[in-house]
Amino acid sequence: MQSLRVQLLIGHLLLVLLVALVMVDATGDLLSISDSFDIVLTKRISLVDSTQRMREALSQQRSGLGLIGAGKLNQGNLLYDSGDEAFTEDLSDANRKSLGTRDRLELRQVSLLHKTLDKEVAEMMSAAPQSPQWVQSYNDSVHVYSQLTDTIHRLTLRNQKAIFGASARAQKVARKAYVKSIIVTFAAIFVALLLSNRIVNIVLKPLREIVGAVESLGQDPKLTTPNKAALTTTLPEFQNLKASLRQLEHRLDEMRLLEAERLNQAKLMAGESIKSLSEPVITSDANGKVVMMNEAAQSLFGPLAEGHSKSIDEAIGNSFVADSLHDALSQQALEPADALPSTPVRLKVRDQVRYYRINANPILKGDQILGAVAVLEDVTSWRELDEMKNNFIEVASHELRTPVTSLLLSTELLKEGAAGVLTEKQSQLIETQLQDLRRLQKMMKDLLDAARLGYKQKTPEFKPIAASDIINKSIEAVASIAQEQNIALVTNVEDFSFEADGVQLIQVLTNLLENALRHSPHGKSVVVHARKEANEVRFSVEDEGKGIPQKYLNNIFERFVQVPGATSGGAGLGLSIAKSIVEAHGGWISVKSQQGQGSVFTFAIPIRPAI
Repeated sequence: MQSLRVQLLIGHLLLVLLVALVMVDATGDLLSISDSFDIVLTKRISLVDSTQRMREALSQQRSGLGLIGAGKLNQGNLLYDSGDEAFTEDLSDANRKSLGTRDRLELRQVSLLHKTLDKEVAEMMSAAPQSPQWVQSYNDSVHVYSQLTDTIHRLTLRNQKAIFGASARAQKVARKAYVKSIIVTFAAIFVALLLSNRIVNIVLKPLREIVGAVESLGQDPKLTTPNKAALTTTLPEFQNLKASLRQLEHRLDEMRLLEAERLNQAKLMAGESIKSLSEPVITSDANGKVVMMNEAAQSLFGPLAEGHSKSIDEAIGNSFVADSLHDALSQQALEPADALPSTPVRLKVRDQVRYYRINANPILKGDQILGAVAVLEDVTSWRELDEMKNNFIEVASHELRTPVTSLLLSTELLKEGAAGVLTEKQSQLIETQLQDLRRLQKMMKDLLDAARLGYKQKTPEFKPIAASDIINKSIEAVASIAQEQNIALVTNVEDFSFEADGVQLIQVLTNLLENALRHSPHGKSVVVHARKEANEVRFSVEDEGKGIPQKYLNNIFERFVQVPGATSGGAGLGLSIAKSIVEAHGGWISVKSQQGQGSVFTFAIPIRPAI
């Protein structure tokens, strides 16, 4: 059998010959049409155009004769001479474009008649006007003009008929060429389709077999015998491919075995790695059944019997851990590990109390939930360290508060003159010392509050309280500062009551007012807002200060954070304490600020439902 290469070359050669045949035939028809149009356009039409110009020149000469007959000799003579010159030029052009003997004879007759006309006009011009000789010459010239006009008209009509005949012949040739081209084109298309179908079948049949063989390789992991005999074509070009497919089958078999072994090894390593983790790990399926607990998790919640599945609530005795897994299965938003509550889950392990922080997340495959996994991070040592830190801060703050208070009282007595009249310089030093001691006293108070709030010792005591009382007492606490700085305190308060820890909220609002006063220019105002909404109450403090740079807004409520360049007034704990108090009430606190346009601090407390 011929090779695929030879068959494709033969098929393409036949197609090229068909195309060449159609092109040669079309070219011959076009040349024939071109010859017909060449006769019509370049000769006959040009000759007719010349005769038309000759008639126009004769008409001009006739007008000149009319003017001469009317007695306008000079004008008539000029017009006649101009037409005579144009006629002679057009006649010469017509002689050059004449096509046959008949054209040349008629043009010769036209030339003789025109010379006779010129002769009669010359005799008329030489005779006296209106004399018998003049009248005879004028009548003879009109007669010659009529003969000349008729001769040119016959020449024009005959050439126009010749043009129409040539056009009809060209159209006939064009129609014949059109019909023949259609017949030849369709015949060529038919033959080309047959050849193309033949070529496509020759190529596609082995390609289909190749595709089928490759698909069977991917679908059949056992590499059955039919796959190895998939190619039935005898074309030489595909024999090497057939052998390559067989080699590929064997290689795929080896690779599948290696991949299966590797996956089994990876699965065993992953399982053993999770089991050997010191952190407890719990995995559940999408139906809420615990499918795996490593040894650390089983030491907390008991062993998980092999082949016996338990629900999350049944396998895990701690409700907080179980709820975290349920939340992960329902894809509820979980807080990141560093934002979880500071009091972790308390669990007992071998008669020892341990604290764990939970990180639970859903196991997803696209949008499908396959299950959930919870990792318990042992934070016992961190909790102990945090307790030691808070205890130290609380003890240090408590012990330092007494001597600082004593120093503050002594300094105030010195300022009031208890030890004698002070000089101006001594008064300035005492005033500076008082400011430093007051700032130190506030810092001690803030440190003590921060330690207690961080250790969850200072929980809110919810009691009914009026919003106006909170604002009035907070304003009283900062009234002296506002008066010193000539800053007006403006309130915009709705009259309502709600349940909260009034002392703690006064502390929050006082901190916000102190910050606003400290950062407001003299002569400005600070506005306090309070309003009740559907499910919460909101308090806002608005100042006209310099504002807070954008890059500090995200961490302004963190401990010990102070904006560079701001007026010093503490250790950077006021806003952190305010946030802790608000969040202990179940609320939120935020800030909106733009440099040069002041700041607005807002906190909200949820309305407690009636019991």
